Amino acid sequence: IGNSSFEQNTIGWDNSYGSLARVQLPSAPDGRYVVMATTGSGQIYNTINDSPNAIGNTKAGVSYTFTAYVAAASTSSLGKLASLNATEYNKGGTTIVSVESSDVPLSNGFQMIQITITAKNSGDYVDFYIEEGTSTVGDTFYADAISLTAK
Repeated sequence: IGNSSFEQNTIGWDNSYGSLARVQLPSAPDGRYVVMATTGSGQIYNTINDSPNAIGNTKAGVSYTFTAYVAAASTSSLGKLASLNATEYNKGGTTIVSVESSDVPLSNGFQMIQITITAKNSGDYVDFYIEEGTSTVGDTFYADAISLTAK
């Protein structure tokens, strides 16, 4: 995954439900910077989404494992649930398979979350995102050290 530790910027990531910012943090799991996602007005989700998709051309049977470290960035996010989500789509945009990690309650310290998706087809793409569900305006969470392995 490109720009996995946000040392320079947030290029390659977006938040269609709010905003992203690169912030310096002494407890960053990888380097000195992390990304902070903030829930926008009228939204109930807060995401950090790969853009463009990290996997643009799947190979059938290959397992792709995404790993990220997350933490609450605001007191209003403490205890809210974060998850990793991955969906394989064909080139026409039809969902082939979708998986979600176990929920992790956000805390002040970074926690690792991980998910594996096994591609059903070759030539598809996988959309990957980190989500804080049931967000309210102003909720913020951090993410860093996002990685992808394929086996």
